[in-house]
Amino acid sequence: MKVEEGVSLSRHTTLGTGGLARAFAEPRTQQELHGALAWAAERGLAVSAVGLGSNLLVSDDGVDALVVKLAGDLARIVVDGERVRAGGGATNAVVLHRVRAAELGGFEFACAIPGTVGGGVWMNAGAYGGDFAQVLERALVVDGGGAAWRTPSELGLRYRGSGLRPGQVVAEVELRLRPRPLEQIKRTISELQE
Repeated sequence: MKVEEGVSLSRHTTLGTGGLARAFAEPRTQQELHGALAWAAERGLAVSAVGLGSNLLVSDDGVDALVVKLAGDLARIVVDGERVRAGGGATNAVVLHRVRAAELGGFEFACAIPGTVGGGVWMNAGAYGGDFAQVLERALVVDGGGAAWRTPSELGLRYRGSGLRPGQVVAEVELRLRPRPLEQIKRTISELQE
């Protein structure tokens, strides 16, 4: 697991602003994520995650932390029946595309939410009367102490927030969706985007 120091976060935010991260890593597996968090713990560094940087304002003074951006297996999406497993780094747009193709409904609200599913769980992102709490079955939360699957109630999901704390990273989620005809899904998305 490569950890870089002094990485500009401006290239990781949609607004293109922000100073340097003291350290930056792009773990591709849970093992690499654990390694990065252990690296930070050994140095007494805080940990923050960045997704697409769409709802993120970073100080020009930078961040005195290890910033992680999930990639590889930690951004993978697998549709299995009505259940969807997605890495915390998977983008909402790609998840929506995959579930639409599988004719699964319930995630249409995410058509207006930029970012990743990990960030979506972290802030219980929502739009158009839907949010992650309505479709989330459980999330794998990783921190310096290990990893644990948590249900929405254990995550403390509430309107645009959760009980997650700095240093905790949503590495994977399981969503439970419902069968819905493709044309209905497309129509709903079109109406919402209008």
